[in-house]
Amino acid sequence: MQQHRIHCRCRYRLLGILIIISVLGTGSFVTGGFTETETKYRVEDHTGSRSLPADNTQKVLYLPLVLRFSPVYLPLVLHHYPWISPFGVQSSSLLTTDNLLNDTQDLKVGWVRLQRISWRLLQSEEDAPIQWHLLEPFENELRALRERRITPVVVIYDSPRWATIHPISCGAVRADKFSQFAAFVSAVVERYKAPEFNVHHWELGNEPDVDPRLFGQDSVFGCWGDIDDPFYGGRHYGEMLKVVGPAIRAANPAARIWIGGLLLASPHTTEA
Repeated sequence: MQQHRIHCRCRYRLLGILIIISVLGTGSFVTGGFTETETKYRVEDHTGSRSLPADNTQKVLYLPLVLRFSPVYLPLVLHHYPWISPFGVQSSSLLTTDNLLNDTQDLKVGWVRLQRISWRLLQSEEDAPIQWHLLEPFENELRALRERRITPVVVIYDSPRWATIHPISCGAVRADKFSQFAAFVSAVVERYKAPEFNVHHWELGNEPDVDPRLFGQDSVFGCWGDIDDPFYGGRHYGEMLKVVGPAIRAANPAARIWIGGLLLASPHTTEA
């Protein structure tokens, strides 16, 4: 009987050791308890320690594995903590009043799409300084959303006429102005990656597949579309991404780059 108990005890301990090895054998684990952190968590792995941004986090909760003789605490790794709802909204009005913010929060959304950054308004003259003061209401909006743990997706749209192929603000940016567009976007991304604003998701253009000939001179659409092009302007938009994308990554390695949401159901139609 005593020998049977010893064998059972060994089997329990061996099981606990194997589970620990299988969990830690993944190569990385997070130190610390189950607590909320707003900006960064420390992560340890075989290369040393490094920091992860708040939107790409792992957390550890140590749960007891209760054996017959003594508990063994095993780490339960939680990815992307705290959880963010996949649902979102877009508001044409600034989300700075209590009524709008409360209504948005009551919807249990995790995301808000904000079409707020107009290159045309912020840098209307070539090589002119960026008019940051025009974005003060937007910055208050970002602070309010951060307090409520709602993630913003910020749209950069509306280019100045000195930089567009056609003399309209919704037109595609000229190839020889890609570097200036990249410099502008880089400055914006650099400013708003700060914890105060916590912006890491950037959308380049609003419905850029629209041909500018289908709408007015200064449409809210992206207007990178070209009916006469077999790729409907997509090639030119892609060339822009090759220049602007690395600039965004350099300014904020944690940034997520979104292409402008498409409007047309098919590239073979001229009807929106």
